[in-house]
Amino acid sequence: MFGSGAFACGQPVRVGRAVVEITPPLEMGAPLGGYGARMNRPAEGVHDRLFAKALVFDGPEGRFALVTADMLGFPPGFKPLLVERLRSKGWTDERLLLLASHSHGSLEMNAIHPKNRF
Repeated sequence: MFGSGAFACGQPVRVGRAVVEITPPLEMGAPLGGYGARMNRPAEGVHDRLFAKALVFDGPEGRFALVTADMLGFPPGFKPLLVERLRSKGWTDERLLLLASHSHGSLEMNAIHPKNRF
């Protein structure tokens, strides 16, 4: 992380944000996060749209990103792959925090084939 003193008085910190809708199309048959008798069956409609949101802090100690997503969880291997793709831009594992809402009525990324694109 930034470490102690990274936000010391007088040191400027820039902050940016982004919001992206990640609601998959119904035709994709994306499974929900497994609750009750539904057992990960695909969504039958859209009650609420799904979003990923990011806050990026850029200060004297470097950049740090906090990314949240409306889904059950990030699949294993997702973060290392993401960091590898962003490494040339200066991103490292400890500067990127991913948080899923862990909603069982939301997207189940572990059940989606990694080659799917939507």
